[in-house]
Amino acid sequence: MTALLSDLRRRETSRLPHIDVANANLIVAIVQGVVQIDLFIAQARGLIERTEQPGTLPLGESGQALKGA
Repeated sequence: MTALLSDLRRRETSRLPHIDVANANLIVAIVQGVVQIDLFIAQARGLIERTEQPGTLPLGESGQALKGA
């Protein structure tokens, strides 16, 4: 995704409005996707840190494992 994003950002305007709009929409969608991936990774890291603490219940037993995922 980062390679595609880089390619789209380097492109000059095509002089075809529908192509330029499509490219702009792709850039927005890719950025939103990267943000969602970053949030998911942060959530997973938080769960890992929580489960590595002594005295915590294993995932699934607490009823908190990835709710809404």
